[in-house]
Amino acid sequence: MKHQAGFTIIEVLIALTIFAVFASVYSASQGYNFIDSVNLRQDLKLQELCTNKLNEILLDPPALTESLTLSEDVKTDENDRNFEYHIKYARFKIPDLNLILGDENDDDQQDMNQAMAKKIGEQIKKNIEESIWQVEVVVVDKTTQRSKRLATWLTNRKAKIKINMM
Repeated sequence: MKHQAGFTIIEVLIALTIFAVFASVYSASQGYNFIDSVNLRQDLKLQELCTNKLNEILLDPPALTESLTLSEDVKTDENDRNFEYHIKYARFKIPDLNLILGDENDDDQQDMNQAMAKKIGEQIKKNIEESIWQVEVVVVDKTTQRSKRLATWLTNRKAKIKINMM
């Protein structure tokens, strides 16, 4: 029997185990690749819809009034009922730097130039807050609950820049 050629049962079992591990790893990686490609396809679709809606708003912005900031606008996509748009508008807010940094000068030490600079700064702040707005678009896939968010700045074309020196 020592001169017979062939594999022992142990060698065959080791080879089958190695093959089974390789086959299961390969199958799992193919499954993950499929899932990742489906997720990427969904993300690209959401990105496209979000960009298109944002471009529509940029090309034809609504009248930027305070009523836009009261609630979020929710719309369903006309072409595909599985997608929903959430559109939110907000005014640009500049924080009061005196509150953040603290006012180092006493009222007695302020002269006419400092008072004028403060008044001009307040008017510039008010004009900027009136003329710059933010719009945020969130597209939600109702079937998977995946979402994509994009935001940009809008210019209020009807805002009047006012500088009053008095």
